[in-house]
Amino acid sequence: MKIAPYQIDQYIKNIASAKIAGALIFGPEESIISHNIQTIAKKITPDLTDPFLVTHLSKDRFAQDNSCLADEFYSMSMLGGRKLIMIKDPDATATASLKSLLADKDSVAKSENFILVQAGDLDKSSSLRKAAEEYNSFAAIACYEDDERTTKNFIENELRKNEVDPQPDCIQHLFDKLGKNRQIIANEIYKIATYLDGADIEPDLIDRAIGDQAAISTNEFINNFVIKNYAIADEQSKYLLKNGFDSITLIRFLANYLQKLYQAKTATDIANIDFEVAIKNQKLFFKVEAEFRRHLKLITLEHLKSWLQGLQNLEIKIKTTSTINQKLLFAIFLQDSLK
Repeated sequence: MKIAPYQIDQYIKNIASAKIAGALIFGPEESIISHNIQTIAKKITPDLTDPFLVTHLSKDRFAQDNSCLADEFYSMSMLGGRKLIMIKDPDATATASLKSLLADKDSVAKSENFILVQAGDLDKSSSLRKAAEEYNSFAAIACYEDDERTTKNFIENELRKNEVDPQPDCIQHLFDKLGKNRQIIANEIYKIATYLDGADIEPDLIDRAIGDQAAISTNEFINNFVIKNYAIADEQSKYLLKNGFDSITLIRFLANYLQKLYQAKTATDIANIDFEVAIKNQKLFFKVEAEFRRHLKLITLEHLKSWLQGLQNLEIKIKTTSTINQKLLFAIFLQDSLK
């Protein structure tokens, strides 16, 4: 059963009461997939550490026993409660097991347990995606990049969920500050609500509550990348990837900054536009202007072209490769770029 993009948030909100056997969460946007997986999992089983209620089925488990999915789905917890069966990046054996289970509609309807499948970007020919979309007892939820309106709606809903009255100027401030990563937004709004403790939200209180740690960390990584300080840039990228940023988000942060450098460099070197005017035209946040000015003097157009092409290739690799660790791909890109 395909869930339309405009229905997804509301559907997930009420998914625990839906008469379905489970859901497939897939797409190119890791941060949204991760957020939706966590949200759905907690709605089915609030305590995700409970070994009696939560089961993770690996590829090795399917290889040893291709009936393991049916066994888990039709079993009952020793202590009662709805069981959650989680599968990440299922292979052909797991997909076949899921299709076989869903085909027996009458039996599937008798179990209250829930299968939650996480996958990457699947094209329309994918047998896993086809199965999820074909059966009404299973939800297929695609995760694509949020546009600005969707992100602001998400910010507003998260504020309300944390009992903070959403003010338009604060929603815009949070959007500018946090970007589009849902997991980061949710985590930071929780911090803000705790800090406010019932007080009215204001932009300066937002800054006090969460500071500029994410921005500072990202800016430091970008700076060390541009000045070719590989060792520090590598460590900082690992820290960011471990603490809320997915690889695609970090790629786009870096690419956006390099694109601004490229535009300004083209303006000064080719169009003979005044150096300061070229910088002003990029509409930079004031805290990064000094570093941007230094980088613009330091980096050549050839380096910028090479890096932007490399980032584009890296994003394609990450979106199309499931067998190689994404953090490893990012580390290889850094090493190659900063030689």
